[in-house]
Amino acid sequence: MLQGRDEVIGWYGWYGILRQELDTNAPLIAAGGFFGPPTETGTVEIGYSVVSDWQSRGYATEMMNELVMFAFTDLRVRRIIAHTTLENISSCKVLEHIGFNRSNAPTEALQVEFELLRRKCRTPKRTPNE
Repeated sequence: MLQGRDEVIGWYGWYGILRQELDTNAPLIAAGGFFGPPTETGTVEIGYSVVSDWQSRGYATEMMNELVMFAFTDLRVRRIIAHTTLENISSCKVLEHIGFNRSNAPTEALQVEFELLRRKCRTPKRTPNE
């Protein structure tokens, strides 16, 4: 139980579940979230994954947009980072599509860091059905 720890609520795992009719099971299609609450410097790290059967349908972009909006509602957050590899072209495209840029921060071998700064964040576009 997170009693007495309200500052961590929302800063870990989130799940993407496809809306279904009431009499059917709603499949888990994605997971994402943060590696914890904002640091003292205002940074949060974000991560996500989409089940292979549901990839290339815009769910990663939708999940990331929502997580970015959640993060920036907290005035402590000044910077959101994400790590991936250059070989993960889909992930790089998702991050770039929603406004992340490659940072110059040193990373582990074969990894790259992307960042989105509060001052450079654009409001994600919503579809009429949202």
